[in-house]
Amino acid sequence: MSMITTYKIKYTEMNAFTEEHLNALNKLIVPLARPEMYDNENFKTVEFVGFRIINADQLTTDLGGSLTTYDIYGKTQQARVFGGVDDEEEKALDRSFKNNDVKLNLDPMSVYTADDNTFSIISGHRRNGRFEKYNFVNRIVAVYRRKSGVTEEQVMDELSQLGNIFNPSNPPSVPAKEYDIVAEGIRAVQRGWISRELSQIQNRLAPQCKSVGIGDIKLSQMAVDVLNATATAGSPIVLPMGEERAQEWLANSKFKDIPGKIKYKTISYSTWGKSFSTMQLEAAKNPNVEYRIIVHPGVLTNLSVEQYDDRIAKFYNGWYSILNAISVNNNGIKLTFGNIVLYGAIPVLSEFHDLTDLCYFAKDSEGETYQKRAVEAA
Repeated sequence: MSMITTYKIKYTEMNAFTEEHLNALNKLIVPLARPEMYDNENFKTVEFVGFRIINADQLTTDLGGSLTTYDIYGKTQQARVFGGVDDEEEKALDRSFKNNDVKLNLDPMSVYTADDNTFSIISGHRRNGRFEKYNFVNRIVAVYRRKSGVTEEQVMDELSQLGNIFNPSNPPSVPAKEYDIVAEGIRAVQRGWISRELSQIQNRLAPQCKSVGIGDIKLSQMAVDVLNATATAGSPIVLPMGEERAQEWLANSKFKDIPGKIKYKTISYSTWGKSFSTMQLEAAKNPNVEYRIIVHPGVLTNLSVEQYDDRIAKFYNGWYSILNAISVNNNGIKLTFGNIVLYGAIPVLSEFHDLTDLCYFAKDSEGETYQKRAVEAA
């Protein structure tokens, strides 16, 4: 007998899951192959107890009580309450449901139960909406329950994270987005599940980012977003800088290009070697344009002004080291950057910078910067 590797249910031909479907799913999904979903060693407060069929009316999003009365997520998946799905994604979900039917070789909705009778969705609200739309009277679900010796608040803490981690990109579903994960981090700080410290926030977001393929650089930006969003009155703000955000800062600043005369360019501190030759080539093609280089420091990992200064100086001194090396190789001829000006750096630390003004490079320095308003005030 050949092994079943896929099993589809046509939504147009039936509106209920059967024991045959459940048996097929149990053969097609091997929990050992999906430890992030089904290995209870990976969970601190809940445990996977198996797949089962439940009636549609056993699913609830009751807001009226404690965890045991299923107020975990409210009207939408809690870990995605500030996100959701846009119109195009709604249409894509419908198309996926119609084109792919229901695949039993993919992870089903995940639910939490405290009494084996009523179930709250951990992941799968959108899929549940599709089942409702096509009048399915029951659901196949992956069931989780609370481990002994843990509190309801501890369970809510973990389920909040699992709401994003369990969201796959398999049809018919939409994976967690950046704002879903940031929203979960904000909630974790506000609920006191983690401290408002960058390292704790990064550790909180890391597994959620990994589950949807978000890399370390974007993770760092998102962690700082959480830090800023949870700041109390008077708390310092940190701008997490990447190339897109640097360009956004520039677009909203007073520094505007003058066609044919002045052009501002934002460059990451870490690309000083590559960017030198790239800018030389561009500037050579437009000799009448003054190129003003504005450096950004990336995402600061320890939120210190020392790290900011070090990164900006690294770029500044790196460019001059290349220029000096070229000069040595040309019999010591004194060279300049021509129509390129190392102009300044984007401010990111509200405790030390005016975030609306540039940190200008000091003349004849080793990469030190200053802000004009600070000089004027002094």
